[in-house]
Amino acid sequence: MLASHGGGLVGVPHYRRVPSGRDWAIPAGGWYNLQDPVGPTRFQQAVSQPGAASFSVGMPDYPAIYAIRAWLDYIQRVGVETIHQATKPQVAACLQEVRRLPVEMLTPGRADDLAGIIAF
Repeated sequence: MLASHGGGLVGVPHYRRVPSGRDWAIPAGGWYNLQDPVGPTRFQQAVSQPGAASFSVGMPDYPAIYAIRAWLDYIQRVGVETIHQATKPQVAACLQEVRRLPVEMLTPGRADDLAGIIAF
């Protein structure tokens, strides 16, 4: 989603949001993913929230969230196809030059398979 470093989205299907058991809980200790982070037993045990809530291990990365929101607004306003057409020549030029280097290419070779990221 064109997020900045440390930003990203996690999609969780509704049926997994709060599972019946602890089958989908992240076993880590953090301020937001624990059931009782300041309770009297906080130093003896750490019990994670069930389901999707357990993914919020640390403090939210607010600058990354604001950047994701801005990029989503931009993509909706400009359109994916317009962005793709504008980046195609730039990606092709970069790819042509990177191929001259002694590196292994991970990016697909066909022009129709290219995206806005080149991996090598």
